[in-house]
Amino acid sequence: MRARDSKQQHEPASSLVKPPRVSVILPVYNCRDHLREAVESILLQSLSDIELLVLNDGSTDDSIDQIKDISDPRMRVFSRENRGLIATLNEGVRLSRSHYIARMDADDIAYPTRLERQLAYLEQHPKCAICCTAVDRIDVEGKLLQREKLRRDTPIFPEDLVFGCPICHPTVMFNVGVIGRTRLFYDPEYKNAEDFELWCRLLRQYRGVKLAQPLLGYRIHEGSITSQFSGSQRSKGIQALLSQVFFKPNSQSLKQRLDIVYRTNLTSYGVIDFLSSNLYLLVYAMVHPELSFFRQSLSSIRMIRVRLLSIFKKQRVRA
Repeated sequence: MRARDSKQQHEPASSLVKPPRVSVILPVYNCRDHLREAVESILLQSLSDIELLVLNDGSTDDSIDQIKDISDPRMRVFSRENRGLIATLNEGVRLSRSHYIARMDADDIAYPTRLERQLAYLEQHPKCAICCTAVDRIDVEGKLLQREKLRRDTPIFPEDLVFGCPICHPTVMFNVGVIGRTRLFYDPEYKNAEDFELWCRLLRQYRGVKLAQPLLGYRIHEGSITSQFSGSQRSKGIQALLSQVFFKPNSQSLKQRLDIVYRTNLTSYGVIDFLSSNLYLLVYAMVHPELSFFRQSLSSIRMIRVRLLSIFKKQRVRA
């Protein structure tokens, strides 16, 4: 690809007549080793009618130099001083022109049909607002570490977030027509948990789905965005958010929905009706580290289940 000059790289959106079908937001901060691979994985998608917004958040290395020679009118590069991830993502939302917005990280690899598959699903299910996918976890060299396995495309409910986050941020595609652009802005009050806050807020009003097919190589390394802050920082943000969003007094309908989700999680370990009368308190306790003995109890449940299954198998053999 031929290099583009600076003026072309920063071409304003108003000079492009027809909005693309999908806008891809790609924040960059010191990702020189993998940025080019990430960019090319988007530009080589089977869905070609896209725009790629590369947002350089004041990188101190030569990240942007790695893609200077890529001549593609669908890519626009914006460089400025460092403002942080939340400000960068919100800038991307403002700059996007499509009815569908996809996220991408500068160190991941989008598989060739990712955008096409997600767009097709959202167009076939016009009431669905959020579409994410399963991922392949890869190492620094791109070798497969672990494949996420789902039996089928799975709806995502807000109650699911109590037991963990099923959404991998860089796999997400939003239906702007359903949500509205202003509702897609990340809340700066939830630094290090801005994605989790967005999922909680949106899933309380809109439908979400996770596609079973892995459509992204999610790179695991020390420099990735999610590892640039401690687990305790993110945990505190999530705890505060769950307390605010979920655990409100006199919410019988919420307690009933949580009961269903919680029973589903427990029955996967072979446990039925475990403390269901105190479910509301138990779930609240599970997200607070000072009450972590509940987590230990669940670990014990897993061990008991394995032990019981072993005993049952021996009894069948004897019979």
